[in-house]
Amino acid sequence: MPLYGDRRSNACPFFIPMNKCQKGAAFMDAFYEAAKQLSPPVAAALAALEPGVATAVTEIRLRCQQPVALQTRKGTLYLTKSGHVRMCPASDSFITSFAEIQDCFYAVCGYSVHSVQHALTNGYVPLAGGHRAGVCGTAVLNSEGEIINVRRITSLNIRVAREVRDACPKEVAALLRDDATGGLLFAGPPACGKTTLLRGAARVLGNAGKLVAIVDERMELCPTCAGGFVTPPALGCDVLSGYPKAAGMQQALRTLAPETIICDEVGGMEDARAVLAAANAGVRIVASLHAQAPRLLWGRPQSRVLLETGAFQYVVFLESARMPGAVKGVYDVASLR
Repeated sequence: MPLYGDRRSNACPFFIPMNKCQKGAAFMDAFYEAAKQLSPPVAAALAALEPGVATAVTEIRLRCQQPVALQTRKGTLYLTKSGHVRMCPASDSFITSFAEIQDCFYAVCGYSVHSVQHALTNGYVPLAGGHRAGVCGTAVLNSEGEIINVRRITSLNIRVAREVRDACPKEVAALLRDDATGGLLFAGPPACGKTTLLRGAARVLGNAGKLVAIVDERMELCPTCAGGFVTPPALGCDVLSGYPKAAGMQQALRTLAPETIICDEVGGMEDARAVLAAANAGVRIVASLHAQAPRLLWGRPQSRVLLETGAFQYVVFLESARMPGAVKGVYDVASLR
């Protein structure tokens, strides 16, 4: 079984040579920043990972009684106990026990599960630096069938957040700069670059002198730290961090007088009502939504209710996770019916 990730060899097909990756150092640092928020044994093994491989990792997947898996754009690598990686699981793979998964869960919660309860009931925990931990376990329901807690955690998916500056394709930037253009909805499958595009949109609008309110429920668009923002937001942007999207939009309308509201992953009736209220107040909405194909948007209740608000004039559909940030097409909402 060939060993990859050894500092003596660049043979791994997932390896990104640092001198060939313009943003390699920042991408590498993002991985180590996300990894260090896990429990000490797991964090230590990940900290030993070869920098060129760390740069390529997009997700750290921890599953109960399974090897630690590192997701890249080209496929999956498996972590060894010594901090190397293999193409396939092997006898020296780092297997996370149930107890280790619980330890990692408490670590990503900052050892205060109560403080992240709202996010947890929505399936994730926000991490410092804009990273995010998806959580799987046993749901605890109230009498109305609503999730109020999650216990006996069995897997965590740490998504490594990496900001790509000025990541706004020219056709999208042109629409944003045109005051006659209505709202924009960025759609596409998971990990296709929707959040990165929203950041780019904020920068385009801010540089154009527009007043922008960013409702950052998952604290990924403009992540904060003890000293303020990890990376300063775009010029002219006010950031509502951790606010539920509907409440954040209402707050922005009441107190910030924005020309544009930006938010990530809208959906559901409450969000749709808030979008409609903002549109009726003359505020442009730029938001994102998960979708597999343009033709499916009107067929899904979650997206149809948003399109029916009339708040969005165009849908910008992105390509797959293998081509993050690439625009597949820009569609007039009326043409998608």
